Amino acid sequence: MGPLFQFIFHLILIRIPFFYHYKEIIQIYNNTIIGFNLLPIYPLDGGKLLNLVLSIKTSFKKSLIISLIISYIVILIFSIIYLCKDFSINIIIIISFLIYKVNIEWKNKIYLVDKFLLERYLYRYSFKKIKLVNSLDDLMRNKYHLIKVGNKYKTEREVLAHKFNNKY
Repeated sequence: MGPLFQFIFHLILIRIPFFYHYKEIIQIYNNTIIGFNLLPIYPLDGGKLLNLVLSIKTSFKKSLIISLIISYIVILIFSIIYLCKDFSINIIIIISFLIYKVNIEWKNKIYLVDKFLLERYLYRYSFKKIKLVNSLDDLMRNKYHLIKVGNKYKTEREVLAHKFNNKY
């Protein structure tokens, strides 16, 4: 919602008579904020959108790992471009903060996957599509799963109940 709010705020701001003379600079700042926020770096909205798009075709766990790896790559490219172009303390602080946040997400990826699984267990989502998978690591966002345990399939609910030590 950040980029959408920023766009709406910009439309409102440029219609206030006091800001008519500042339209050009407001446009530059607005575009910079929206562009930065849409970078595919995980703590930013662009990284979360990337994760959502990736999770359409792959499991939640894989989409999370891929989006974190892409985040590191984009930070590296961003660092090379901006540190060579304009070596400033602001850029160093932004890059340091982004690296710090992506590192935290990388260290917590197991917990993020468990949070996803716990939400699947606690909230009884209903999905139209059913997918056969081999483990909890293969669960996707918009599908109900039958999970292979041994040589037979169990429902997602049964396997998650066993994982979180609750009765079905």
